[in-house]
Amino acid sequence: QPGLLRSLKEDLGWTIAPVPWLSDGFFVETPERKTSGSSKLGLARPHLTGELYLQESTSMLPVQVLRAACELNPQGNLSMLAPQPDRACNFKVLDLCASPGSKSTQLWSWLSSIDNSCGLLVNEPDRQRASTLYFNLLKCGASQSLLTCMDGAKMGGILPEAFDAVLVDVPCSCEGNVRKDPFALCMMNTEEQTELTRTQLRLLQSGWQALRPGGYLVYSTCTVNFWENEGVCLRFLRACRNRELGDHVAHPVNIDKLLGFPPKAAEETKPR
Repeated sequence: QPGLLRSLKEDLGWTIAPVPWLSDGFFVETPERKTSGSSKLGLARPHLTGELYLQESTSMLPVQVLRAACELNPQGNLSMLAPQPDRACNFKVLDLCASPGSKSTQLWSWLSSIDNSCGLLVNEPDRQRASTLYFNLLKCGASQSLLTCMDGAKMGGILPEAFDAVLVDVPCSCEGNVRKDPFALCMMNTEEQTELTRTQLRLLQSGWQALRPGGYLVYSTCTVNFWENEGVCLRFLRACRNRELGDHVAHPVNIDKLLGFPPKAAEETKPR
């Protein structure tokens, strides 16, 4: 909103700096955190009224990648966001595993800045988590969104080739929380992780089925191990090459160039 950043600085005393790799993300430091080490961001009025959403800057990367791919369209000559008169809803996005809503609200913020003909479908199978998702969308005024509560692995079969862009931010072992919880790396045994990767692959394949030819899909986790990240993606790409998922083939996108990462950061994004 116009004047929001100025209000956060002047009225609340927040120190704000832009996140280099995000178009609408900012690092925030509050007076309380500076003096006592604790933060009360979650109780701040702009958060409670939906003017902003608080999340880790890295968790905003998947949506930023999807947005950049659709706007720059590295596989084609024109932006995917160009008006299409033959379609009532010009641009449709699916957030397959949406709760609690950090990425859904980020997607909505982007889509609402385009025009009112865009549509966002958000899905969460767990009804309690879906209620949290609904609350966050309502708080942010996401009027261009539709919420479903179903098994995401079935979505692609029900709505095949229906979306221009799909985000598959799958349930994972959450090893990325190791910064806050050292035991995050020890939460799962081999058997549990094997079952989890099966679920992740099913969700990715479903998201792929829901994507129209020429669209973009982003698969993401908040974990760091190979099996849930590159491992799942490699199994998916192998299935695509073998035509196990239909006639369409997936083409990986270089996110280093897409987001303009400096060489040192780009080195960290290469598959291990």
